[in-house]
Amino acid sequence: MGQLRYPRWRALCAAAVIVLAGGAIAAPPAASRGLDASERAAREIWVSDASGARQRPFAGFSIFQPTRREWTVFTIYVMFREASDGENRRRESYWLARRSAGAEARKGPEHPEWATSERCPALDAAVRAMGDAIDDRLEMSIPDQGDASDVDADPTQFKLWTDAGRFHGTGHSASIVVGARSGSPLADWIQESAAAVAGCWTSDAPAPVLASTR
Repeated sequence: MGQLRYPRWRALCAAAVIVLAGGAIAAPPAASRGLDASERAAREIWVSDASGARQRPFAGFSIFQPTRREWTVFTIYVMFREASDGENRRRESYWLARRSAGAEARKGPEHPEWATSERCPALDAAVRAMGDAIDDRLEMSIPDQGDASDVDADPTQFKLWTDAGRFHGTGHSASIVVGARSGSPLADWIQESAAAVAGCWTSDAPAPVLASTR
């Protein structure tokens, strides 16, 4: 696999939080300090790749089921290694994903699982399609203008974030966080991606990762 490029992101504003529900603005989701803590902790886990460089996750997504107070947090890294090409050497890249699950009723540490695009083609496809989950699908809805949102039958909440966003057409960076409810394009992408890589997870971290995870 050659050099990978980050998927394109279109940000409405830097460090913005946008909550969507089937095209209408939803009420703020029920807070979960456990989920927030798990997301913060996962975003701060650095790993070492095969080239010896330390990498921090550049994107991730989560699923939260408020009725059961359970969550799953996914984080994604871009990893590099040196490869031989005849007499020449080149730098290759691949994806690494980390998954951890938790619940407010569950005590003790969350045990992570790992997957790589080298062994899981579905992970490569999911990461490359990540930008499509929100690209050209967001618009501002001014409060009190238009129809009020309906009550969601499924309260499951979904979130996607990246620190590798860009303002479209510029070189200016942006952090993006998008929240959504069941039935939205983002929720569909997260569910489809989680299902596609469901058989890829292992509790055994790749050797370079295992040495540096903290």
